Formats: sequence, C-alpha cells, structure tokens
Amino acid sequence: MILKVKKFQEACKKILGAVDTDSELKGVVGAYDTLEVCASNNKLQLNVGNGEYYASVSLDYTIDEEFRAVIDAKVFVTLISKLTTEDVELVMSANTLIVKADKGIYKFPLKCDDKGMVVLSKIEVSKPSVEMIIENSKLQSMLDFNSKEFSKGAISNPVQRLYYLDEEGCLTFTNGTACINSFPLTKPVQVILSQKVVKLFKLFDTEDVKFILGHEEVGGMIQTRVKFESGNVSISYLSLNDQSYIAKFPTKSIRGMANKAYSYSVSMETKEFISALDRLLLFDDTNNLNRGVGIFEFGNMGITIYDSRKSNQEFVAYHSVNALPTEIVTINLGLAELKSSLENSEEEFLVFNFGTQDKAIVLANGNIKNVIARKVIK
Repeated sequence: MILKVKKFQEACKKILGAVDTDSELKGVVGAYDTLEVCASNNKLQLNVGNGEYYASVSLDYTIDEEFRAVIDAKVFVTLISKLTTEDVELVMSANTLIVKADKGIYKFPLKCDDKGMVVLSKIEVSKPSVEMIIENSKLQSMLDFNSKEFSKGAISNPVQRLYYLDEEGCLTFTNGTACINSFPLTKPVQVILSQKVVKLFKLFDTEDVKFILGHEEVGGMIQTRVKFESGNVSISYLSLNDQSYIAKFPTKSIRGMANKAYSYSVSMETKEFISALDRLLLFDDTNNLNRGVGIFEFGNMGITIYDSRKSNQEFVAYHSVNALPTEIVTINLGLAELKSSLENSEEEFLVFNFGTQDKAIVLANGNIKNVIARKVIK
C-alpha cells in the first residue's frame, strides 16, 4: 500500500505527543501504546490506545485494497514524523510490517496473540449521562496553558500530573504553582483527564467537539468513561473519576487564591514583560544557589526586575494601576515560571495581583490566572 506522506505524517506527529507521555494508570494490561493502521473503502484509519484511552483518526485516501497492521506505536509514529519523501509504502510480510521510504527499509513486528493480530480495546460510552458541545478553543487552551504547570514546580502527588475539568473550567497545579483556566460549560460535570488525552486534543480541527460522559459496570466495578468526538476524530478515556480521587484536587482553595481581592493590582504590556524576562534569563547562573529567581520591586511607575544578585535589571512601566502601595513592595519570583505562564498568551495586557503578606501572587492574563508562590533568596 502506497500513501502520500503529508496527511499521514500530520496525524502521526500529533499522536506522537501523546504516546511519548508515561501512562498514569499503573498495572494496566498492555499499558504500552499500540497502533492499528487499517485501510478500507477509501479510508485510512489510525487507531491508538493502551487500555486507558482509545483514539481514532480517519483520513481520506484513494485506496483500492484492504490492509490492517497492529504494532507498537511510539517508534512507528516517530519514524513517520521524520520522513522527508512524498510517498511511503507499507507492506505486510509474514508477521512483519515493512515501511519503505527515504531510501530506507524499516521493519516492525506485528502484535499477535494465539488468535492472530491483537484487537485494540475500544472504550465505548453506551450509557451516556451527560452530553454537550464544548468549543474546541477551550480544549486547546487546556493544552496551551494548563499543560505548562507540569514543567514548573515540583510534583509530590499523582494528581499533580492530571487535569481537573468542571463546568467552571480547568485546573492544574504543582507544588507552588497553579493554573486556573476559566471557561463555562453548558452542563455540570467533574472529570479528571490524563496528559495523553489532552495532548490528543491537537487532532481536533473543528470549532466544536461533542463531549459524552457515562458509567459502565465492568467486573463488579463502576467505570467512568468520557468521549470527545468531532469530524474524523474520536478520543475516549477511562477517567479516574471516583469522588475520593476528585477530592484530592484542592479546587476550592486554588480558585479561592486566584479570585480573592488582593491589596494591590497593576497591569502592564504582556510582550514588554516577556521580553524583559527573556533578557534577564540570559544571565541566569548555573552555579548560583538562587538560579532562576528574580527580585521584583513594585514602585510608583512600574516594576524594576533584578536577577538574584542584583547585577542586572529591567524596568517595565505600568499600563494602569488599580491599587498601588505607598512604598516599594519587593517580591521574589521564578523568572522561568512567569515566562512559561505567558508564552502562549495572545492578550495585550497582564495583571499582577499581590499583597505584602500573601505567600503567592496571581498573574491574570485574559481568562487564565496563574498562582505563583514567592521564592526565598538563600
């Protein structure tokens, strides 16, 4: 079977981001991601899953043959992502899938059991209790902003590797940081999502995505199942959705910190602030015990930002002031954490909310709020 690479490659690149993430469900049989490539009726279908999730992408192709191969996902989608030719040929030989492209020949053993090629376990939601439409832009904002938290603070609890989604929006947090992504959903829901599932949101290219939630009894246990589907893409997932697990998310306290009335509030241009952080980070010293920490002095006209040794500095003027201290307030914050929080922003202005006694500041940027703990200079 000969395929044009472009469409095939685009789907594989997006799938790669998900299969490159460790599984959050330990002990799941077949926890390694498995990929099924099949063709029939002028459709090429890529199905990927690991017992925890199942995603399917259908691509239009003029194909006059039946084809099916089941293989380990990661190396295959990585290879396809790196191809530079216009065409790729897939050939079945005994228990092997052969890929011919870029003047190379690559072999992948088929995944088989005593009945032949394995069949991926689909995750169906046969008894839906909640159905609604979610704007794709909201799902993409989870990917763009909430995902940033996982690379910021330390992680000491498994829930800090997951996303909490309800009718008010999405939360992610680590030790010392949190992202509060506020957007309304049309129906009340509480769902926990894995990084794999959220990374697969890249596959959606429509304005709206259908969301379905339901519960199934399996082996005497109740499973919470969620499904996102739109056009040629569907993603389903066994959610860690029992109340004891949901209770581990400090939802009220995080939103409380984000939305409280702080003593002082100032705004500035987002691009100017990011540029200042960029320049100061050039002088980040790997031998410094306070590496990455910036000293922020909130004055009458703007913020003066220093590195931890006060050797280098930047000044960013305020755009507007809602409440300003009468004396300079000094707060130590992580430069990289602030930059990471703002990198995907399209908002013209950002707002700093802070107080002299508060242990954290809140950075507000459109519908995104980041709670960022103060640092201590050692």
